[in-house]
Amino acid sequence: MVLIGKVNKDIVLRLGRYGQPAVGLCGDDGNLFRVTTRKAPDGSDIGFVGAIEHVETDIINHIATDYIPVIASVGPDAEGRSHNVNADDAAAAVAIATEAYKVIFLTDVAGWLSDSSDPGSLVSQATTEELQSRIGEVEGGMRPKLQACLDVVNGGVGSAHIVDGRVAHSLLLELFTDAGMGTKIAAPQ
Repeated sequence: MVLIGKVNKDIVLRLGRYGQPAVGLCGDDGNLFRVTTRKAPDGSDIGFVGAIEHVETDIINHIATDYIPVIASVGPDAEGRSHNVNADDAAAAVAIATEAYKVIFLTDVAGWLSDSSDPGSLVSQATTEELQSRIGEVEGGMRPKLQACLDVVNGGVGSAHIVDGRVAHSLLLELFTDAGMGTKIAAPQ
């Protein structure tokens, strides 16, 4: 209820205030997502946590002709039971399914730090090969973000960026300056 009824609608309203018409959706709407129940690594049940199997891109494409789709990371399983989905995983699934040019993960950290205790160790750019060889070293909430970056680039998306949304103009700095702002993951050239 918080994701769909509060957070999603807050984002839709904020976009509207800036003249950008938006529509709030979740994976339950029109069966936008089809999920399977995710289990813990030991196989135990962790509740209604889902992994996206399919994204119905026709819904997104239809709405995106006139509106910005704002999608909450919730979706139904085959029995119609709604599941929470990791937001990074949902963004990755949508980016791959819609054949996005790039995907940007806005977060509350500077990006991928090679040493999590050293704010000066930002990895500004890495290839999927470099990330694959080092992802085992990454801990905490950065690991699912980096895994999502790896998934999207391996899934055909041109690049994935992790950007600190708390910093003014961070998107512009990341996308339109040589130095960048966060972390960019791309396929090897």
